[in-house]
Amino acid sequence: MAAPQWLLLAHQLRTRPANARVKTWRRLQQIGAIPTRNAVYVLPNQEQSREDFEWIRAEIVALGGQATVFAADALNPDGTDDIVAAFKRDRDAAYRALTREAKELLASAKRRSRGPRTHSDQRSRDVRSLRERLTHIERIDFFGAAARSDAVRAVAALERTFLRPGA
Repeated sequence: MAAPQWLLLAHQLRTRPANARVKTWRRLQQIGAIPTRNAVYVLPNQEQSREDFEWIRAEIVALGGQATVFAADALNPDGTDDIVAAFKRDRDAAYRALTREAKELLASAKRRSRGPRTHSDQRSRDVRSLRERLTHIERIDFFGAAARSDAVRAVAALERTFLRPGA
């Protein structure tokens, strides 16, 4: 019998103080978990996902909440397709936002290039920051979101422009 395809984290936290809920929500976003229902999040059943969910479960319990991690399969025929589509939508949105920022940075730099060269250190930091964000999104892009290629090209264009020797 094959291992279940999904890991689910079901949790409950007190409404006050709100910082525990916000901390948990941010952490779930950071690891790429997708909400399926109120306070139930899903990840593909992989070793790293299991470790991430167990760590968050321990944090929730330490914050005075309750949490359980389950392994499951979708029983309805389109359940898996719906979950995969939700992952792709979320990652596509992240890639599109990054692409937009990269293009804005490149356009802004081209407008400024007519004058004296300034802010090259800041631009280099911005480019490196975008590269790190791209790497993070790629790490949690479990199902190959379509917008990835545009983001990769946009960041590569920035790197060619600002991180080449003498730039």
